[in-house]
Amino acid sequence: MFVKEAIKAVKDGGEVDFENLTISDPEFKDSQLDCIHKKLKDIPNGLYAKMLAEFNDNTGSTLTFKIGTPPAGDWGITKGSADLPNNYTITIAQNVENGSNLMKTVTLSHELIHAYMFNSLEKANYLIFDSTGAPRFNSNLCNTSTNYQNIDLNTLNTADRLFVLLCGMQQAGTLINNDEWSHIIFNTATFDIVTYRQALENFIYTNHDWDNESTVFKNRAMNVFGNKWKRKVAQAASWIGLEKTAGYQNYINSHLTNIPQYGYIRFFKNVEVLDAKSDCL
Repeated sequence: MFVKEAIKAVKDGGEVDFENLTISDPEFKDSQLDCIHKKLKDIPNGLYAKMLAEFNDNTGSTLTFKIGTPPAGDWGITKGSADLPNNYTITIAQNVENGSNLMKTVTLSHELIHAYMFNSLEKANYLIFDSTGAPRFNSNLCNTSTNYQNIDLNTLNTADRLFVLLCGMQQAGTLINNDEWSHIIFNTATFDIVTYRQALENFIYTNHDWDNESTVFKNRAMNVFGNKWKRKVAQAASWIGLEKTAGYQNYINSHLTNIPQYGYIRFFKNVEVLDAKSDCL
């Protein structure tokens, strides 16, 4: 399947990464997003490279990066296919292409984590996709006599960890049969037994080019957070896209006693991140 899609992509003017077995459509190829994507995937042992490794194991998965039109207000979306197994498309909005490097890093990483989770679950037959490409967890596979809360995640591979967590959510009555369940999983211990959100925060904190950030961006963050500004900004960035989860509400409410920090975090997605550096070289 990958070879067929790769040939079509090249014919259409796109680009194929045969090392990671991914495809970039013509608009994504050589874009600013593509520049950030290539920088992120080349970070040794980084989160981004680990996510991509899910697609280069020669099991027939296909991952395509596009610039397009996600649902209104979204920076990106990841979809599967009802007809083509293990076929995923990450679509990033044009305003992200025109936005800051931090905006691109967060969006690409967030969507790649979705693709990583979807591929892991689909290969294990725990997940199907509807006609729109939206993921639908196969909750019928959950055993009603099993207490999923008592299962040690350390003993499980990625797909089984996700399966156990989702079945546990079903038992607790919190499983939402739409795209939001995959956001709830972001802040549940699954990736090397830390949360995906925490892993993303650590990745941004360690690898973002803080020293060359815009002066306006750095000064405002320093004024709000002091000498911990890099960690606090990385943390705020890692929550982007998770605003509808209970975890996000707990996170932002924990800053209510510090109005400057609360305001910074509350409007981070719509204000602060836009002032970050925006030229990938």
